[in-house]
Amino acid sequence: MNHESGSMNHGLPEEQKMLAGILIDGGKTPMDNFCAVKGIIEQIGERLNFIKSDFQWTAYGSQAVISVKDAGGQSHKIGIGGIIDSNAREIFRIPSSSAFFEISLTELLNIDFDKKQYQKISEFPAVLRDISLVADQSVVYDKILLAVKQSSELPVEIELFDYFADEKKLGKNKKSLAFHLVFQSPDRTLTSEEVDIEMQKITEALKKNLKAQIRK
Repeated sequence: MNHESGSMNHGLPEEQKMLAGILIDGGKTPMDNFCAVKGIIEQIGERLNFIKSDFQWTAYGSQAVISVKDAGGQSHKIGIGGIIDSNAREIFRIPSSSAFFEISLTELLNIDFDKKQYQKISEFPAVLRDISLVADQSVVYDKILLAVKQSSELPVEIELFDYFADEKKLGKNKKSLAFHLVFQSPDRTLTSEEVDIEMQKITEALKKNLKAQIRK
């Protein structure tokens, strides 16, 4: 798919090489399909020598802006992804859980990653914990990640695995999010007690900084 951007090349609009897709699986939840789309984008990035942590997903309601970090750590917007709008679903008669993505291959291939420094993989085991919270719709994904990272240095991976917004269940302008947190140390095996302490720090930071309610 080719799109024309606003920039000019010899008086002509610059052509963007785009890649887009729709995932239609009525047997799965919207979050299942969104996570599948997220996985597709990350697999494309891996083939281009990016790593999973290079991708950033900034959520706005049921959709997210997709960005990639370059060698210097600067983020570049490459596209969007998420759950398909209800109006579009009605027009094309597709399931409510259908997800989509659209990324600019032109932007992705222009990102400088040759000088990227990769971290050594830790030889010590990781510990997985989950956390669920309810927050205002105005709280974006990046703010949640920042609150987690500022409160603890041990999470090496933070993955959104569930999302829903239901005014009857959660209240007006509220959303529910659930995350997998992977804790790992580069120099020792973490104890359960250590991870408990870090989880408490993260919980308090989310409640204090984002006014989030932690779900049990």
